[in-house]
Amino acid sequence: MRSCLNSLLVKIENNVLTVIGDVTEDKAVTVVAYAAADASKTATKIFTIKNYVEPKVEITTQRNTITYGETITLSVNVVGLEQKAVAWVVSDSSLIKVDNNVLSVLKEVDVDTEVTIKAVSVENQNVYAEKKIIVKAPSSFGSISIATSKDTIAEGETIMVAATVTGLKDIGYTWKVSHED
Repeated sequence: MRSCLNSLLVKIENNVLTVIGDVTEDKAVTVVAYAAADASKTATKIFTIKNYVEPKVEITTQRNTITYGETITLSVNVVGLEQKAVAWVVSDSSLIKVDNNVLSVLKEVDVDTEVTIKAVSVENQNVYAEKKIIVKAPSSFGSISIATSKDTIAEGETIMVAATVTGLKDIGYTWKVSHED
């Protein structure tokens, strides 16, 4: 005769113990073996049934764009593994780095550039998460404005106009005039 206490969680068939129930938390399960010739002869074994969680790594950030001179704090969550430490891998180590979960840009780029950061579990290198980040070129954030004392001008009149460039390496500008015929 074979018996298993807490049989909603496990079963024994052909000497194989299998978890069959939904394990929402770690549980102790007692398994009792009875001798067929004498049921008073028993052996008891307690097993711990672990709540299995699929191992995964998750990366979260406040934003997915960064420019030279800025930093992004990366939050990493390791689930289903004992060790919570990760190793950071970046797609372009000449452009970005991650140190103590802080992403920084090492140099300016001329055009917006997509990079990938990867958090790899130290315990199991097959468990990792990736996140795409856009390193923005300075011109992506630049602007130009025109300041003048008035918007209407009469024939023979002159007014001062000035352009102001902000957020770009080169703050020079040129003028182009067009009018309706």
